[in-house]
Amino acid sequence: NQRVYVDVEKNDFIKLFNIQAKAMLSRKNNSSSFNYDNNNKEIVQQLFFWLSNNSEFKGNLQKGILLVGNIGSGKTLIIESFIRLYNLMCEVEKKIRIHDSRQLFYKLTEDGIGDYINQKMFIDDLGKEPLEFTHFGYTKQPMVELLTERHSKGILTFATGNYRIEDYGSKIYNETISDRLKEMFNIFILKGDSKR
Repeated sequence: NQRVYVDVEKNDFIKLFNIQAKAMLSRKNNSSSFNYDNNNKEIVQQLFFWLSNNSEFKGNLQKGILLVGNIGSGKTLIIESFIRLYNLMCEVEKKIRIHDSRQLFYKLTEDGIGDYINQKMFIDDLGKEPLEFTHFGYTKQPMVELLTERHSKGILTFATGNYRIEDYGSKIYNETISDRLKEMFNIFILKGDSKR
């Protein structure tokens, strides 16, 4: 009930995806189009399968996607273009909100996690935000709290990150969160070096 499935032909999806990707590039004063290559073709195809409820999707159609890979490999461009396209095709209550992890961290420190637990969400650069802050002498980890609550409720979440899933446990959050990320996300790796 958290998401929509769209009856769309693959060629139409590719055209619409390209329009969204070009618009995102234009916002960065980049006049080029999205370039498909051997590193990203499969990812875009999997996004189509996810959107269209296709049994060829290599994962669980009820989960979101965590796309990991090298800095500058195109993760944000791919997922955010997809999310913007998805949001055009669904009702307001099923739209996915877009957040940068650092900005989200500061919102969580000011507002608490309450308003962010149940919204469908895309978190860009998961793990790049500060880990903790001190409030009245207590150390808080708002992203860990948020991910824990979202996991327990099974809320649809998308994310990008530069880390291996194991690194989220050993270097960033903790082993519990790393393990929960496996249950929250279909995890895909975008290969390739920076395209910037």
